Amino acid sequence: MNLCKTINFLNKRIIYKIKNNFYKLKLFGIQYGKNLQIYGNVKIFGNRCNIKIGNNCSLNEGTILSANGKIIIGDNVVISSYSVLHTGKLKINIWPIKEHIYEDIVIENNVWIASHCIISGGVKIGKNVIIGANSFVNRNLESGYFYAGNPVKKICKIENLK
Repeated sequence: MNLCKTINFLNKRIIYKIKNNFYKLKLFGIQYGKNLQIYGNVKIFGNRCNIKIGNNCSLNEGTILSANGKIIIGDNVVISSYSVLHTGKLKINIWPIKEHIYEDIVIENNVWIASHCIISGGVKIGKNVIIGANSFVNRNLESGYFYAGNPVKKICKIENLK
């Protein structure tokens, strides 16, 4: 019985490694550090050379990176399922003339972006930040806080969550 459990465990680990390496092939042209974990289908649009991902990061099922501008992700960042990082914006100067612009997204170290979040271009997210599920981030976020909402609002300091 223990032998069967061991074989099943090893099979799952091997299948996981094969899937993870397959998903990493999709990251061709992207700079990324050690221990990048990809769970499920991650979609990448725009210029792959504009994306830089640090060490010990994870991208989860359904994550979309739209990188016509730069996307810089620090170390120890978790981007949960179905979140979108979109560097493009539509600038409306004189109606009905519309202009597409691209602004960078910078995510510093130790950030957790929960499921179904949208991060807009021109945003810098500070260190040690948690963003609650279904949040829309359209402005810079100060380090050390928990944020949530649409648009995102500061909820409390991280140390107060304990």
